[in-house]
Amino acid sequence: MVSTLHFGVALRGLGIMFLVPSTTSAQMARTATFPLTSQGGSGVAGTATLTDLGNKLRAAFALSAIAASTALVSPALAARPLAHVVPGEVVSVTGTPNLWIADAEGTIHFVGDPRALTGQAVDWNNQVALPADAFPSGGIGAPWLSTALVKIGDAIFLPQFDGDAGAPTLRRIQLPSDLAQLGITADNYGQYVLDQQTWEQRYNLTLDRVTFDGDFALAPVPPAPASPEASSDNSANAGSDSGSSIDINTSDES
Repeated sequence: MVSTLHFGVALRGLGIMFLVPSTTSAQMARTATFPLTSQGGSGVAGTATLTDLGNKLRAAFALSAIAASTALVSPALAARPLAHVVPGEVVSVTGTPNLWIADAEGTIHFVGDPRALTGQAVDWNNQVALPADAFPSGGIGAPWLSTALVKIGDAIFLPQFDGDAGAPTLRRIQLPSDLAQLGITADNYGQYVLDQQTWEQRYNLTLDRVTFDGDFALAPVPPAPASPEASSDNSANAGSDSGSSIDINTSDES
């Protein structure tokens, strides 16, 4: 006999509450009930076999992280929502290629790549570039993507098509709060973040056809500090150049 578990998750702040009721000897199957309650008050119930429980609990913890991300927004991206955004306006973060476009109601949406703009109204003459610390932490709509994000192991990757490439380049999402900045919430997580098998089947792609290109950066990446050896070489070159210049000037005067 396959035991059946009734599952759910109660998201309370940053915690997850599990309630396990007792069973009677007449119930041949061991049962655990987890009521799912969102902060809005509505709940979702479901059942899963023991073999499914691990996957569903991992998904529940992922949703918990997304639900809490509004309180854990990266300090580099923690400003208030934008005001007076007009339809089609292009919003960017200075020093990055990332774009958000305002829809007809003035809600901005992250654009995964140029292919995601198909059918969207964009006013390229109306653009605003914001420093990372002035970018809004709220008021962001669902992302406009050509390809959903893919979860590989414990990591989540954003696929982006570069130019006319036949397969996307995958860039790793660094923090759960980054997903919130892309407009991914607990409500739409399952729509925009797929497990590897589902993602490969949906897009007829396998990982050996894609390119991995490090982390996806919402804020500008600071330049790497110069190594001591490079600094010494630059100083030596500068001194050598100065000496040559002086010699040339001296010969001209004579």
